[in-house]
Amino acid sequence: METKYNKAYRAVYSLTAHIVFVTKYRKPILTDELLTELETIFASILNTLRRKFRRVQWGVRPCTFAS
Repeated sequence: METKYNKAYRAVYSLTAHIVFVTKYRKPILTDELLTELETIFASILNTLRRKFRRVQWGVRPCTFAS
């Protein structure tokens, strides 16, 4: 995958964001319906900013804490 860099006076940069949702008490509230709605909302926001998803990855992972 080719990285597209933004250029400005004396600077070259590439900004990325990772969004992590953590639910209280690990309750399973992120349903397929909700994930589809979130993807639509994020795509709308990025479209307004003239950006696009580079990669979308939805999944549920168990939360582990070190003692």
